[in-house]
Amino acid sequence: MSDDPSPRTYRMLETDAPVLIWQYDNARNWEGHWIRSLLPEAARNEHFDFRRYGLLGRNMYVVVNKLTEAQLPYFEEATRRGCNVVLLHFGDGAFREDRSAYAHCIEIWRHHWSAAMAEEPRARYLPLGYKNGFQRAGGMLAAADRPSLWGFAGDVNKTTRQVMLSAMRTFGAGREHLTDRWLSPDALPVTAYREFMDNIIFAPCPKGFVSPDSFRLFEALEAGCIPIVEKRGPGLDDYYATVFGPHPIPTVADWAEAPSLIRGVLDRGETEALRQECQEWWRDYQPRVRAEISAALPPQP
Repeated sequence: MSDDPSPRTYRMLETDAPVLIWQYDNARNWEGHWIRSLLPEAARNEHFDFRRYGLLGRNMYVVVNKLTEAQLPYFEEATRRGCNVVLLHFGDGAFREDRSAYAHCIEIWRHHWSAAMAEEPRARYLPLGYKNGFQRAGGMLAAADRPSLWGFAGDVNKTTRQVMLSAMRTFGAGREHLTDRWLSPDALPVTAYREFMDNIIFAPCPKGFVSPDSFRLFEALEAGCIPIVEKRGPGLDDYYATVFGPHPIPTVADWAEAPSLIRGVLDRGETEALRQECQEWWRDYQPRVRAEISAALPPQP
């Protein structure tokens, strides 16, 4: 489907309740379950406009994964009609998309962060979350019950991933399932990937092409692993300290630091304590995000 929403016809939903409007087919993507968990009230009034940019609500969360100048009239029309718009801006890891629509939103929650985003007064950081179907009920395995010290599944050809693997392999064989590109046909299905993550202790989470952000981090947390993340982001000395505030996730400036970091945790006998600390932080962090994003729209009478 074209990203150009013309011809521009608009339909206003007859409700003042918060609505969730998807402007792309999330069923083919990662974030559906995650976003519904953050916006349970709006998700009860969910609509799929799928890049037609014609559906409006008086109080709406609009999910986009590609912003261009062609979509600006939709947001201008929302302003003209007095709509309260909270934009959920997915993608744009390289920070190149047209952000003119931001001026017509009361808040913007977006994946990926940079020093430039700090200059956007209404912009907030939205964690990528986890793939549809990854979440499950039940307790997490303790570190002692996980058969692999470390593991990595995914594309090995991005950015720092080869360096990461070299560093992690100093511990010997971990659990690996390596592919040569994003969404490779031999990538693990989501249920198999969840089982993979359930059985490792340390989950190295190398950066994407530009941003340190990755689904891998939040899936590691969701599975009760100990993630290891990279420190630097676009214009930021410590990316995750900037977007999260204080957190317990082990952080390296270079993957060469990872072996000594892990050995220190093992030698001090702190593995299970650190695993629990990361899991508890993630469990407490999600309700805070849920409360803040739910409060973005004006309260209903």
